[in-house]
Amino acid sequence: MRIKIQHTSRYKYKSPPDFVLQKVRLTPLSDFRQEVEQWQLNVGGATTQVTSRDAFGNEIVLLRADADTDSIEVSAQGTIVTSDTKGVMERSPGVMPLFVYTSFTELTSPNDEIIALAESTRKDDHIDMLHRLMDTIAETVEYEPGATHVGTTAADALAGKKGVCQDLTHIFLAAARHLDLPARYTSGYFVSGNDKGGDASHGWAEVFVPDLGWVGFDPTNRRCPDERYVRIAAGRDYTDVSPVSGVRVGAEGERLTVTLDVEQQ
Repeated sequence: MRIKIQHTSRYKYKSPPDFVLQKVRLTPLSDFRQEVEQWQLNVGGATTQVTSRDAFGNEIVLLRADADTDSIEVSAQGTIVTSDTKGVMERSPGVMPLFVYTSFTELTSPNDEIIALAESTRKDDHIDMLHRLMDTIAETVEYEPGATHVGTTAADALAGKKGVCQDLTHIFLAAARHLDLPARYTSGYFVSGNDKGGDASHGWAEVFVPDLGWVGFDPTNRRCPDERYVRIAAGRDYTDVSPVSGVRVGAEGERLTVTLDVEQQ
């Protein structure tokens, strides 16, 4: 599938900040299931400091706000050609040791409720077990934008029974790691149609399964990623893959607007 993406984030300030440094993760990489035909990152109100790879293999662009700017715009756009690999997202373990993805983070620490959910799906067949886990989370947690925030933990989201793709994915990661499987958070885009979560950057889980590699599970839409999905970044949880993060000093009244268009060509 050939997918065209246009993603723009605009930061507006009431007064120019003294200092802004932003880390941008908006660059897809070519692999065995997706080919980057064309991609560019356009920036207004800031200057690129360095482009590099982080410890997880994601491409990072570091931006610093220009002097006296009252707005910053980051626009990523391009075309990706994808193929359906039956949910297998990467064949190799990757650059980070697998044990890193078995450790719990602040957002993915399991409580008794998550442990009980995970144990209710335990089976000897890993793929069958992970499908059961995905289905159970989808049946338990209602997709509802605005019910949670960026710092909501997996335990809190499960207790509230509501959340967005980030929350359902964190619950999946916490449960999969309790089941002793390496699991990571993946960010990207997908051609959504009438599916959930297509109006913003999407998140799903990937689990390393022996003899298969990293297999994706999207509990928000209750399926393994297919040719409609474009991968951008992967890490331990959302904090490792957020599209734009950074520090700001001296500005008041920051307002963020995001526009996203993902379509099949």
